Amino acid sequence: MLDGVASKNTTDNTEGGDTSALSEHRGQSRITSAMNEKVTSVQIKEVPPSRCKMWSHHNRFYGLLNEASCADLIKSIRDQGQIQPAIVRKVDGDDAHDYEVICGARRHWVATRLAREIKIEVRDLTDEEAFLLSDAENRDREDISEYERAIEYRDALKLYYGGRQSEMAPKLGMNQGHLSKYIALADLPEEVVSAYPDPRWIAIRHAGKLRPLMKDSKLREKIIKAAESMSKVEEGKRPANGNDVLTALLEATQKVKAETPKPKVIEIKSKAGKKMLKAITAANGEKTFLLSSNSNASKEEILEAIGGLL
Repeated sequence: MLDGVASKNTTDNTEGGDTSALSEHRGQSRITSAMNEKVTSVQIKEVPPSRCKMWSHHNRFYGLLNEASCADLIKSIRDQGQIQPAIVRKVDGDDAHDYEVICGARRHWVATRLAREIKIEVRDLTDEEAFLLSDAENRDREDISEYERAIEYRDALKLYYGGRQSEMAPKLGMNQGHLSKYIALADLPEEVVSAYPDPRWIAIRHAGKLRPLMKDSKLREKIIKAAESMSKVEEGKRPANGNDVLTALLEATQKVKAETPKPKVIEIKSKAGKKMLKAITAANGEKTFLLSSNSNASKEEILEAIGGLL
């Protein structure tokens, strides 16, 4: 455990215990090793946290950090001091800041909260290297949500890999299918995200449940309306966790399914008494005709039956 932040096995963070998690973890370890090999000299110092700002593509929602979410780290730093330095890089042209934090948002928040200097390790990193290092350093951290990772991956996909998941996944040491789940999570509509009192509650499995339903225009409309209504509920009366939000959104689609009339089906036999034609009428009046291949009915008989239905 580093600075009071617990780690957990990567299989805990994968959808359905993805068996690719072990290989992803190994790939991520290789990334960390490669990054560390690049460092020829390490400059570690202590500076006021006010001289550091968050990197704009940092993978944590800094504004949502608070004493509850950082309680373990506050205690650890109070008792033992800051053990692990935050990884930063220098910034130019900013009179208010000397560094930007690549890894260590919680350490920065706690240093600010405790009014003490933050220990930093200064590195020279490109944006892509900063992204890969940040992901590798935090992949096993249980206190970063799947939604935070999803936003980071979606932005990195556009910024560094031209939208090509096939190029980005190997760089992460990640299965491309698993990366696709994160991108799908990040692409949930803003209205749906706003239904969650805390966006960190939104998980990969939530997108897996909602996105297929939203391909249907009627179901999408119901989900969006339910989400907008939930986002307007006053604080203290909103759902207590992400599962409750998901359940409410899914219930909205069940009402649509119940309201939708079942298709009307008529079967017509030929003059010889064999199944000849099945007519299916949808709720919107659209008709579909299915012809039997062994009715032995003539063309005229079939057209006459269809004409009668029309």
